[in-house]
Amino acid sequence: CTVRCQKFLISRVGEDWIFLILLGLLMALVSWVVDFAIAICLQAQKWMYGGLESNVFLQYLAWVTYPVVLITFSAGFTQILAPQAVGKTHTHTF
Repeated sequence: CTVRCQKFLISRVGEDWIFLILLGLLMALVSWVVDFAIAICLQAQKWMYGGLESNVFLQYLAWVTYPVVLITFSAGFTQILAPQAVGKTHTHTF
């Protein structure tokens, strides 16, 4: 049975549907990891905001600075990883 199963799997590996299944599973895993990371970041922001209860200005600064830092990091990472995905930085006027 193992030889027959092995031949069947080897003959089917070249077909597209196996790659599509693996791609779907990989994307589901990536989506779950991103969702988990976002939940952790949100908990960290709430923890930081709650730790600064004595000063309203620091609470505001923490609430605003945290997303700005994350957005700046993601834009910089995109610029490094795929500069063509960022788009044009200047426009020409005629």
